[in-house]
Amino acid sequence: MPSDQFNPTALPRAERARMRPLSLPEQIANRIGQDILDGAYQPGEPLREQDLSDAYQVSRGPVREALRILEMDGVVRILPNKGAQVTRLSAQEVADIFEIRAALIAVSIERLCTEMPEALIAQATVLANQMREVADMPGSGPEFARLSHQMSVMLMSATPNRRLSEMLLSLARQTLRYTRLGLVTADRRKRSAHLWSDLIATMARRDGMTAAAMAQTLILESRDAAISALAAEG
Repeated sequence: MPSDQFNPTALPRAERARMRPLSLPEQIANRIGQDILDGAYQPGEPLREQDLSDAYQVSRGPVREALRILEMDGVVRILPNKGAQVTRLSAQEVADIFEIRAALIAVSIERLCTEMPEALIAQATVLANQMREVADMPGSGPEFARLSHQMSVMLMSATPNRRLSEMLLSLARQTLRYTRLGLVTADRRKRSAHLWSDLIATMARRDGMTAAAMAQTLILESRDAAISALAAEG
């Protein structure tokens, strides 16, 4: 179940730093999204405004706006006369979203390579090392997925093209559940950590074309792992 007290500081620090002060509906949307990721709400489960209002100790108005925000990100679906429910994406829908994300991230990474501050490279290197450290720890899938998402948010937030940045951040939120699903095994996490480390090292060399291709590989392998995991779940 969701925690009793709404806490906006639970948002990833990099994302908080990037954004203007979040409105209350945006804060609630982030929290509901995190609870969906953590399994508090399952695919296909209804999200009742009054229940959410009670859980997060806010009125129904901000909750209603939060659900509309999540609908734009494809995390929930609002149905006529039925209200909101957590989306249950098919393997084809997952594949389509990852394919779009892979195409856009290549543009972003190549552009970022020419303008990425050294301080950001240093931060990304630290995160990549952390991912390598936790990759083969038993049960580290959720922590690894958190670090991977933090890396994505940090890099996409630094993308000079703001419209592209917003699109990529939205796609990252849409695919986060499925990225996490594909990181259950240690072998898959170690492969992802290796790709992230190589990508950051390539970006540090300012090799934009190679880095763009590597970023695409990272996203597409994540797609394949997610689809395999969905198939295994039936």
